[in-house]
Amino acid sequence: MAAFLSTHLTAFSALARVSLGGLPSGTDEALAAAVSALRTDCAAWGIPATDNMIAPRGLDPLAVAYVVLGSGLGTEVIRRKLLAGGIDPLPSYFTNRSGGDWRDLCARLDAIDPESERAIRIVMDTDCCFDIFIRASAISATSTGGFV
Repeated sequence: MAAFLSTHLTAFSALARVSLGGLPSGTDEALAAAVSALRTDCAAWGIPATDNMIAPRGLDPLAVAYVVLGSGLGTEVIRRKLLAGGIDPLPSYFTNRSGGDWRDLCARLDAIDPESERAIRIVMDTDCCFDIFIRASAISATSTGGFV
């Protein structure tokens, strides 16, 4: 859990700093709520702060939203499994999730010509977002003593 929380704090903090604005409805709030909950959880677990360790370039807001909102959907699946496994209390990251509008994001993505430069940039920037998580995982493995 320590590596999970640390990785997500590091990655989401980086994504919050590089968004170019224009995020779909509720995504800014979801990202801010996630970072806040993760900071609280990391402090409670005694996990060193690593939230300023990655400084990526600007990313297309729809790429950021895709990763942030998609992560929220995945986090809900993990939350249910943790609860079913008797994990209680859950870290606040799993209980205080506010979400943006996934359907709005999908509609905005569907409206973009898949052959356009914008679509190509969104795909490339989404890959960059996933790379941020990979880099955050490596940082977290070091800061949490290698516990994954």
